[in-house]
Amino acid sequence: MEFRRLVAALVATAGVIASAATLAVATPSGLNATTRRLHADAISGRYILETTFEPRINVGANPGSGEPCPRSTEFRAQGVPGGDLTVPFNQLSEGGLNCDGRGRIILLGPRALVAGTINPAFTQSLEIDERQVLEQLNNNELVQAVTANLDAENVRVGLYTDSTRTCQSGNQQRVVATFTLVVAARDVRSRTVGILGQTLNLPSGTLWLTFKPGGAAGLFAQNVCIYRRVDVARRFGQQDDGVCFPADATVERRDGAVVRLVDVAVGDEVRVAPGSGPAAWSPVYMFTHKLPGGAHTFVEMTTAAGAVLTATPSHLVYASGAQVPAGSVAVGDALEVIPPGTPAGEAVSSRVVAVRHVVRAGLVNPQTLHGDVVVNGVRASTWTTAVEPAVASGLLAPVRAAFRLAGVDASRGVLEGGWLHRLAWLLPGVASG
Repeated sequence: MEFRRLVAALVATAGVIASAATLAVATPSGLNATTRRLHADAISGRYILETTFEPRINVGANPGSGEPCPRSTEFRAQGVPGGDLTVPFNQLSEGGLNCDGRGRIILLGPRALVAGTINPAFTQSLEIDERQVLEQLNNNELVQAVTANLDAENVRVGLYTDSTRTCQSGNQQRVVATFTLVVAARDVRSRTVGILGQTLNLPSGTLWLTFKPGGAAGLFAQNVCIYRRVDVARRFGQQDDGVCFPADATVERRDGAVVRLVDVAVGDEVRVAPGSGPAAWSPVYMFTHKLPGGAHTFVEMTTAAGAVLTATPSHLVYASGAQVPAGSVAVGDALEVIPPGTPAGEAVSSRVVAVRHVVRAGLVNPQTLHGDVVVNGVRASTWTTAVEPAVASGLLAPVRAAFRLAGVDASRGVLEGGWLHRLAWLLPGVASG
C-alpha cells in the first residue's frame, strides 16, 4: 500500500517540475528595489559569458570587430564598502588565463554614477588621463542606456587602466593594451534594454559588463561582453565546499529544544518564522548534506543584536529584504533575527556589523517543506545559487510529496554524503543543497 501511494505521489508531482522550470525562466523584469551597496566580496568571483552584444554604431572601426569576448573571467577585488575598489591584474583571470601587468581595474564608488554620467567629485583616485578616458567612454548612448536602468547604489563603473596586461597559461598568451570600460551590478533581475533600434538582454544576478573602444575618440566598435557571476572567488583564496551550514549550527525544534543541525532528524519540526502558531514551524523532509566532519570554509555574519549566522558563501540568505548569497552580504546589510522562544509576531531586523571567512567542521543542510529555516536565530533559505530555487524545488517535489503522503524520506539519505552525493553533477545545485 505504501509503495502504491509513493508511486501516485511521484506521478502527481511530474507537472510541478515542469511548472517550476517555467517559472525560473519567466523571471519578472525590473531591478530589485532593495538598495545594497556593492563591496569587494559582493562582486568578486567567477563569471561566465552569458551573451555578446554587437552594437551597430557607424563610427570608427567596423562594429563587432576585434578580439572576441573571453568565455569566462574571475577576479578578486580589494577595497572598503562605499569607497573605490581595485583589482590588481595578478588577481584577475580571463578565459582561464592568469593575468599580470603594471595596471589594475579600478571601480568607482556607487555615487560616482549620476544620471548616466560620471561625477568628477568621485574620481580623485584616477589619474587625469584615466578620468578623461572614463568620462569619454561613459558619454555614449549604449553605456547610458544600460546604466540608466540600474540603481546607482547597486552599480560600480570603472575601467582597466593604462598599462599593458598579459594573460597567459602555458603556451597560451594574450596581451591587451587598450582602455576598457567596465560596469559591475548586482541584484539585477532579467530585463530588456532598447538601444539604437537594437535589443540588449540583461540576465539576472550579479553582472560584469565590458565595453571596449574600437575607433577614434574612444567610441565603441567592438562587442559588449555580458557576464553573470556563478559563484564566489575560489582561485584567489576562497573555497566553497558546498551550500550548507556547519554541523554545530543550531535550530529550534517545536518542542522548544535548541539542537545542533547535525542532530536533527527527518520529521523534526523546526522554526522557519517568528511566532508560536503552525506557520512558525515546518518539518524537515530530507537533507541535501549531512556530513558531521571535515574542515570547510564559511562566511560568518555577526549582527548588532549579537546573532551570528554562518553559511557557505553560495548559500542563500535574507539580507535587507533580498535573497542573496551569503558571500555577498556586507557590513550594513540587515538580517532578520528570530531568537529561540520568540513570541508571536516578534522579529528583529539587525544590522550586520562584521563579516569574515572562517573554517568550521561539517556540512549540513536540512530541506524543510516551507523552504526557509532559522539557523542560530537568523532566517535563511534552504536553497543555493547553483540553480534557480524554483528549479531546485521542482526537482525535489517528488520527495516532498512522498513525505507528505507517507511521512518518509524518499531520497533514503543518498544525498547526505554517500555515493550519490559524490556524483552530485547528476543533480547540479540540488545535491549541493
